[in-house]
Amino acid sequence: MKNKWKEIWEKRTDRFDEIDMNDPKAIFLELKRIDGFDVVGEGMSYEVLLKQNNDIIKYLSKYDNPNTIFDVGCGCGANMYLFQNEGFGIGGMDYSTAQIEIAGKLFKTYGDNLMKPLELICEEAINIPTDIKYDSVVANSVFSYFEDETYAENVLNKILLKAKKSIGLIDLHDIEKKDAFEEYRRKTIDDYEVKYKDLHKFFYRREFFYNWAVKNGLEIEFHNSQVEGYWNNEFVFDVYMYKSMK
Repeated sequence: MKNKWKEIWEKRTDRFDEIDMNDPKAIFLELKRIDGFDVVGEGMSYEVLLKQNNDIIKYLSKYDNPNTIFDVGCGCGANMYLFQNEGFGIGGMDYSTAQIEIAGKLFKTYGDNLMKPLELICEEAINIPTDIKYDSVVANSVFSYFEDETYAENVLNKILLKAKKSIGLIDLHDIEKKDAFEEYRRKTIDDYEVKYKDLHKFFYRREFFYNWAVKNGLEIEFHNSQVEGYWNNEFVFDVYMYKSMK
């Protein structure tokens, strides 16, 4: 990718030695902290994030319950951790070496109930390996870091080969809300233009995903983000696509 987000993710470190590693809540909140989400104070609560995860599973399971889920842009493994706790076989990939190392440390070291992922890969999303298939593939808060629609379509083509049943794309920035998003950020962040210089966010047309789904014979659904307490709700949307339809 041609932006500087990767430099930020490579600086992330864990604080596993400061929390109770027998407490699933403590583990998950630490993983979300590493991933850059504010999950304490005025941010999203643990309960809200669990509900979001349950909603993702519900939408992925619209026609056929998945047994395995692959996470594109998995970061340090927060969503994978919840999926595994719900009984799913998991796999994931991220382009940050630091994040993948933390995920590997988590799944290989802590907790009797944590099994090694089927895959844990450090690579750009464009290089998704497709030899191992999963029932569902998700990408949560990932596509907005891509360069453009061409890159996104190439990633989608790989996801199509990876997923056997369903695809979930969460937290996609809406092109129709771009001006409102930038105005909000300027009002809430001091020196926004300086702090976020070269930290690219890409905004999508809903038609882009609709046209791609139709071209590939998929059913598609759009959902507005309804994560309680999430400041980004009004600027993003979610997409679910299905290979198996009733």
